Amino acid sequence: MKMNIDGFRIYTNTYGHRIAIITNFVDFSDKSYFYYGAFDAVYINMSNSHLVTAILKRINPVTCNETSYLPLFVSKRMKGKLGLHDYVIDDFVDDPTTIEVATKIEDILRNIKERGIIPEDKFINTSSDIFLRIYRYKVSRNDFIMKPELVEKSATGYSYPLLALFHNLDYYHLREHFSFEQISYEKGIFRPLRFVNKIHLCPKCQHSHLLYYETCPKCGSSELHIEQMIHHFACANISAESTYNLGGQLVCPKCHEPLRHIGVDYDRPASLYSCENCGNNFISPVTKASCTYCGTETNVKELVPHDVFEFEITPQGAENIAHSLYPLYSINSYFDNYMSFYAFRNRLKLLIERKINKDQIVGLVLAKIWTLDENGRTTVVTDDIVATACRVFSTNKVTSTKHILYINCTLYQGEGQKQLDEFKNKVIEGAKILAAFIEPGHTQHYTFEIVGDKITDIKAYMQHLELVPNQAGHVTTFEEAEHPMDISSPEAVIKHFLGVNKKISDAPVTADVPKIHDVEIIDKKSFNYISWLIMIVVGALAAIIGSYLWLV
Repeated sequence: MKMNIDGFRIYTNTYGHRIAIITNFVDFSDKSYFYYGAFDAVYINMSNSHLVTAILKRINPVTCNETSYLPLFVSKRMKGKLGLHDYVIDDFVDDPTTIEVATKIEDILRNIKERGIIPEDKFINTSSDIFLRIYRYKVSRNDFIMKPELVEKSATGYSYPLLALFHNLDYYHLREHFSFEQISYEKGIFRPLRFVNKIHLCPKCQHSHLLYYETCPKCGSSELHIEQMIHHFACANISAESTYNLGGQLVCPKCHEPLRHIGVDYDRPASLYSCENCGNNFISPVTKASCTYCGTETNVKELVPHDVFEFEITPQGAENIAHSLYPLYSINSYFDNYMSFYAFRNRLKLLIERKINKDQIVGLVLAKIWTLDENGRTTVVTDDIVATACRVFSTNKVTSTKHILYINCTLYQGEGQKQLDEFKNKVIEGAKILAAFIEPGHTQHYTFEIVGDKITDIKAYMQHLELVPNQAGHVTTFEEAEHPMDISSPEAVIKHFLGVNKKISDAPVTADVPKIHDVEIIDKKSFNYISWLIMIVVGALAAIIGSYLWLV
């Protein structure tokens, strides 16, 4: 391969493996020299930690398709300066041409080949995609242990460093990995090795950075005065210590006897709290926790417990992960009303060209939903949001790109306006449910587009389709959504919003049958009939047994 690129060159080692040596920030989108197969390993030889970090965000072996699972080395000068990015680096070396480096490259590539791990060629669209890549990377290095570390800046206090790196890069939400981890245990993909600790998390955002404080059970104020109670053995008087204080000595306010020895004359059985705000006196305050991340105030009894384990990838789990046989549902196969974005594009193109149902379909209304962070940047559409949307909008087609969720409704001849109005109301209400899955401080935006057959430049419209609108007609915030205690899964959230008497089916949701409305409610009359029948049967059995015992 011939090239004349400043900051990028290829070196071939003793094993015949090609090492891409990067000495400056280059155009990594240029497929003429930077593509999978052009090299077998990467070495970054730079002294600026900020620049190296920026490069690693772009070309690490986990998220970059061009360097997918390939060995990665960085100059020894960067050791200890790259934070969590250290965990995607195979070694820090001064010279990539040594036999030691060549041997390590050979070992990694051989293991990748033997395990049948193939390079990634698709975009990361869901949280499951990033989890599978992370664990596939672990398997590619013959590293099967996930050991949590107590990290100051970790969202949950304990952190698996490699996972924490991509969480900090906004690839997934905490509860998505909790769900992924739980299913992996159930399916035998992971197995716990050692219990580390039980932590308690904010019920809204799953962060562990909590401030604890005692409050008045009457008014909720934390402005409390605490005073010890004294129990005088001789006369059984119990009152605040201040009532015993007489000239610096303890004297019983009831019998006026001096108290000299604790444990002999008296003891201190409890503390008395008095609220400076409302004047209430009480023995037991209410302990609350305030989340430093989302600001939620929560009774400590409502905090979500979470067990932290050191765990390992099982041999069968490693096999499944390496060959993409991971036994988790995929949105595409589990929900019949979900379409891949590419299939949706093709369907929309045919609709615009009037090649399908031209006599019935008059158009299509498209709801675009996206989320902005505190800095106004779009965030990734998570699996939880897509799965929840599939259930909430069970009679509508749902699709997504990395940053936009699409809900669409087909408009038919004669009912177009009625369908449009009903769909808009449905989206407005559904957005309140979806908002439970966005981050605190983020805003959820949505708008509507009518797609018909009057579009002249189809190519331009297809490009427009993937763009986030500059303005939204509607906005829903995290704070506006009603948040159930359990938001660990789409099923839990929907169950909360639909009511406790409704049961969500575990069967796949179809576009024709709205599973969200499947309920298991026993009619009161039926219930009474069943109850009487049971009572009659039980009474008959009791009579038979009693007769038998009497005869005996």
